[in-house]
Order: sequence, then C-alpha cells, then structure tokens
Amino acid sequence: MVGNQYDYRVLQEYYPPGNEEKDVLTAEYDNIRKVFEETRVDGDKVISFYDGRCFKGLKNKSYLLEELIKYGGTYSTYSVQDNCNIMAKIITKDDNYYRNKLERKIRVMLSLKINYEVNGIPVLEWPLDILYQDGVLMGFIVPNVQRDTIALSDILRYTGLVHNDQSTEKVLKIYPQFTWKYSVQIAYNLASFVDYLHSLGIIVGTLEEYYLYVHIKTGRIIYTECERLGVKDHVSGEEFPCELSRLDLTAPEQFQLKGLKIASQSTDLFSLSIQIFRLLMKNIHPFTGKPKDDIDKYSYLGIEARNIVSSFCPYIKKCDISVPLWSPSFELLPDEVQSAFRKTFDYTEDTVLETIKHRTSTKQWMKILYHLAKVEPNENLRTCYKNKFHVYPAHNSECPWCKMELQIKNL
Repeated sequence: MVGNQYDYRVLQEYYPPGNEEKDVLTAEYDNIRKVFEETRVDGDKVISFYDGRCFKGLKNKSYLLEELIKYGGTYSTYSVQDNCNIMAKIITKDDNYYRNKLERKIRVMLSLKINYEVNGIPVLEWPLDILYQDGVLMGFIVPNVQRDTIALSDILRYTGLVHNDQSTEKVLKIYPQFTWKYSVQIAYNLASFVDYLHSLGIIVGTLEEYYLYVHIKTGRIIYTECERLGVKDHVSGEEFPCELSRLDLTAPEQFQLKGLKIASQSTDLFSLSIQIFRLLMKNIHPFTGKPKDDIDKYSYLGIEARNIVSSFCPYIKKCDISVPLWSPSFELLPDEVQSAFRKTFDYTEDTVLETIKHRTSTKQWMKILYHLAKVEPNENLRTCYKNKFHVYPAHNSECPWCKMELQIKNL
C-alpha cells in the first residue's frame, strides 16, 4: 500500500527482533513448568492444580491460594486464605519472554507506589506483591476490586436498544430507577478516572468495557487488568507500553504504519470519547454503519474500525455511511456536548495527525458533563410527563426518547 499506509499488523504485540535479550528463565523454569494451570471438574466445582498451594512474596510473605475464581489463557485468579481483600493472579501463559518482561513491569509498578484506593474504595487492580516459587515468577497479588460493582458492559447492554436479559436484570436490581442521567454520571466518572491515571503518567490503552466496573454505591469507575496499563521506569527509562485497545476503540493514527503505533494520552482521549458517546447514545458506536461502497483495502477490519480509518462518522459530517435508523438524534445532546465530539471525531485520513491536539481532554469532558450530571435539582434536565424514566437535556422541546421509540416502532 502507498500513501497513508494502514495495516492491522501494527496492533499486534511487538517483540524485538533477534535475541538481544536473553531469557532468564532457563533450567530453573523448565523444572517448574509442570505446575502450569491444570483443572478438572468435580461436580459443579472446578478444581485447580493451584488450590491449596503456597507462594512467597517479595518480602518472603506467604500466600495460600484457596479457590479458583476465574480461569483465563493468560492469568487465572484465585482467592487467598484469610484475606478477602486481595486475590492472586497466576500466570498461565507459557511464554518465557512474556514472563520475564512482566516481572520487570510489575516491579516498576510496585515502585510507583500508586494509591489504588479513593476514600477507602479500591479503584485499581494494582499489583501489591509478586509471587514466586523456587525463584521463578508465578504471578502477583492484587486488591479485590470487584465487590459491590457492576460491569460497564452490562450497563451499556442494558441501555442499548436490544436488551440483554441478564444485563437488564443486573442493572435493574441495583438501579431500579435507572435513567439517562445515570449514564451521564457514569460518563463523567469515566472521564475523571482517565484524568486521574493521566495525572500519574499512566496510559490506559485498553479502555474496554469488559475491564471497567462501576461501584454501585459511589458510581466510581473501577479498572481491572492493570498489568495492561502503560508505565515507565523512571530510573532506567525503560517503557512498558500498554496493550492496545480493541479495534473499534482504537485511534486512527494507530493504524498508520508511519504513525504513532504506541498508545498515548491522545489515543486514550479518542477511546474515551467513543465510550462516552456510547453511554449517551444508547450504546450506539459513533462510527457504526456499513459503507455504501465497500472499501477493499480495509476489508480485514471490522465495520467500526474500518470507518475510524476512513474517518466516516455520520453524526459529525456527511460521509459514505448513514446514521442508523434506530439511533437517537445527535441533536438531543446539548451544543457543547456535540462540539466536544466534533473536536475528536472530525478529521480526514490526511489530517489525522494534525487534529490530534484538538481532541476533547479529560478535564474538558468533566466540565461539560458536570452540568448534566450534578445532583438534583438540575435545571439542565427534564423528565418526560408520559414516562418518568425518560430524562433528557432541557433544550429539547419534546422528549427525544419518545420520539426515538416511535421511530423504531414505525421501521
């Protein structure tokens, strides 16, 4: 390809060529490989090879694993005996290079001494200790952050037009009076959360809803999988880039072979704006829609990623795709909210790098959303006289949710 070169391969994990860095996990590692995750089913319970095993931390503290909480291809999570406030994440990925690099990264994260709690509530699944067996890294200890939370993915699915029964049940059990104002407050808290991480010099990179949770009592955003975050060793200067986001949350410049392949604060702002849009617009992606003319050179990408690369955002400008018929009207949002989205999504393939600096910042999002998210009485919001669950911005002359429902009914 020529010109603005895009390639999916730039999103794959980068490994340096050659063997500049030798793997430190040699014979000692080979002797212990047999303890990699093995599971069997005993009735309804999954029994893990690690159940009841004891590992040592950096200061020789012992951690006795109890039960398998979640099994994964890279990590499996366990409860720890006599401490419900922490969990153990055991590495299941059989990759020497990954394990060696992860150990260095976790040590850097521990040295940063990040405050993972806000007002006593853990908001980051930040490493607290490293687990070893016979000198080999086996995993790490993290705070138990998912208590009293609901997944952002459930909230997005509930607010979407096609309800997921399980997500609907979860959301209404916690928030029986859920309205659009809740979505605005979550969007505000999400912007605040990203702002907090950026203030610490941390890059999120992966702002996927499956790693984000909402604390049900305070509305604070909780982030799991912190080992994915981008951090830097301020002593050696070594950088540990974050794992890049899902393609439909990826900034356009990250697709460019000659562009900014590594995630940054500016790419986080692009992902953040997409997630805020989904929260405010019934889980509809701002770049959704099948192009009228198929774009062969981007056929390997999903629809949203393809449109991001092609700068096709029908809410912002006329382009080769149309706004979905079931979508809420973009005009239901206040002018300043619309303008904030335009600052981030209004670009072309040729102007991507020039427009990065204009993206709406975390603090700008917080300022804009605060007026809609603040507690009652809120003169910026109205409640539909026909349906008390229809809450919308006060500038609308009629209920946009009633209008949308009628529009869908007539499809």
